[in-house]
Formats: sequence, structure tokens, C-alpha cells
Amino acid sequence: MLEEINEKIACEILFKKGKATPRYLLWKKRWYKIEKVLLRWEERKGRELLRHFSVTDGCNTFHIVFYPESLTWKLLGIDKCD
Repeated sequence: MLEEINEKIACEILFKKGKATPRYLLWKKRWYKIEKVLLRWEERKGRELLRHFSVTDGCNTFHIVFYPESLTWKLLGIDKCD
């Protein structure tokens, strides 16, 4: 079940052929290696185009979003495997 978080995080991104792919995320002083991007989509909020990602570290599933105007990342939710 998805637990709402809505906290700022740090995210390491790989840019390849004009496509951004999250590789690691830092949440609560812990690094999570992203094994796979499950979904990616965009959402417009006013003039800002938010970039959403559903990613997994092989166990947990994270819903993260990039806010381009402020250049920040947020963890919106997590589905923990334990």
C-alpha cells in the first residue's frame, strides 16, 4: 500500500540521448539505488511541467517528482516491501 510522504529528496540522474533517468535517491540520510524505472509521465501545474517517475530499488516502489522551476525533487509516496 502506498504511504504518502511528500518530502524533499536528493536524486542522482543519468542523462542519455535527451532522456533523464533517476539512478539513486537520498531520503532520510539513506541512498537507494534505483534498479528500474517502472513508469514516467508529465503533468502540467500552471506553467510548470512536472516530471513524475515510479521507480523501484528491487524491493520498494517510490513515486518521485521533479519540479523544474525550483530544480527540486520530492518523494510523494513509497510502497514498502517489508
